Amino acid sequence: VEIILFPVVVQGQDSANQIIHAIRRFNFWSKNNIKDKNVSTIIIARGGGSLEDLMPFNDENLVRTIFKSTLPVISAIGHETDWTLCDNVSDLRAPTPTAAAELSVPVKSDIIYKLNDKFNYLNKLILNIIETLTFKLVQKKSSLPDILGNIQYKFQEIDWIEKNYKEKFSKTIIEKKMNIKLVSRNISSQFLKSKILDLKKKNKDLLNTIYLSVRNKVDKERILINQKDLLLKSLSYKRILKRGYAVVRKDKKVLRKNNEIKIDEKLSIELYDSFICAKKIKN
Repeated sequence: VEIILFPVVVQGQDSANQIIHAIRRFNFWSKNNIKDKNVSTIIIARGGGSLEDLMPFNDENLVRTIFKSTLPVISAIGHETDWTLCDNVSDLRAPTPTAAAELSVPVKSDIIYKLNDKFNYLNKLILNIIETLTFKLVQKKSSLPDILGNIQYKFQEIDWIEKNYKEKFSKTIIEKKMNIKLVSRNISSQFLKSKILDLKKKNKDLLNTIYLSVRNKVDKERILINQKDLLLKSLSYKRILKRGYAVVRKDKKVLRKNNEIKIDEKLSIELYDSFICAKKIKN
């Protein structure tokens, strides 16, 4: 850690002005990014003394200067029992100058331990969220209608219709052939030829009718299946979230009114692609 010392008089008439000047200089160097004099923390320190010796640290202008400082200020004036107005406006009060040094430069191993602890906590939290969402997904999936089964049933119905029409068509052909055989003996060849042509035309028309009927039936069933599929997708709340809305929950319960939430209560906000943890700070 690099330490920059700014010597000042710490008691007497000119002490407060010198300390004010030092604080303002450090803030000026920080604001203008003067690297060799830019610090992250200011420590105002001196040893113990009588109440009269510590009076400069009760100076109003010094107190206001510390309050306005953009850099963090640690007050380490006197011993643990000594207390000045500077202690009240500083970002942190240290009981002694030695304690100020210890507080401003934490132990690296302690920081690493805390970071690892936070990482493990967040890792467990994320795993719990994933497990909860997976369970909910399985529940939602089990509650969805069997679309594939319905589609398969419709295809089986189409096959049955097709088979039924083919059987009727074959039966009609057989009946017509039998009728032709029965009347062929009593009619002329020309009449028979004309009758056959007429029957061929009727059979062709019947075949076209069957084909159109089957195709219309298939198209109707496909349209119905597509409509049900679109309806199923439109009922998903994820589509609403995708349009910019969110779901607010408290203890896994969906909230609908502001009066259901108390100040500082933790909330879970579900967006389309993520979750946000929040809390209510005011009404």
